[in-house]
Amino acid sequence: CCKAPGRIDYPQWHWYAGPFQQGQWQGRGEWHGSNGEVYRGEFQQGLFHGQGELTTPGSHYSGGFKLGRRDGEGTLREAGQHYRGQFKDDQYNGAGELTLADGSQYQGLFAKGKPNGEGLRSDASGNQFSGRFVNGQLQGSGTFNSAEGDQYIGDFKDNHLQGRGRYENADGDVWIGQFKEGSLTGKGELFGA
Repeated sequence: CCKAPGRIDYPQWHWYAGPFQQGQWQGRGEWHGSNGEVYRGEFQQGLFHGQGELTTPGSHYSGGFKLGRRDGEGTLREAGQHYRGQFKDDQYNGAGELTLADGSQYQGLFAKGKPNGEGLRSDASGNQFSGRFVNGQLQGSGTFNSAEGDQYIGDFKDNHLQGRGRYENADGDVWIGQFKEGSLTGKGELFGA
């Protein structure tokens, strides 16, 4: 079973305070690393496991851990960014919300640390992109709404208007046709307001 809580100072890890089981950190404890890291939370077999908080120089994470890695629901602040949502294997994975240092945001699904699946991305200017993201890029059919009131509904490739689509500007003028890298190309139709 578990030994009574204690404290051990390690030259390479700084120190750990909390319960032990068979010589390993087990249960609720606190670890201070030699590079300024601090973890307070649950341990299993000497690893962060369960609910906890990890603070390092420049970052703070609060949430679930599994075998030493961020896993489950959590919140991470680092390098001017803020993420709240699901983690797996130390990466954003599942439903989440990410706000970048420049004020842009993404709400939706993540896989392996990048937007993957249905989502909505807003830039700092108020432009919005919604649809399916693949490795962080809007791909396939989606919608773009500009801060000025323009709207595009159609195909995207690598975040660009690409393929067949319908673009309506704020004045009500409508272009329907083929787009390439954000511009109307080839045949199309124009309808004035």
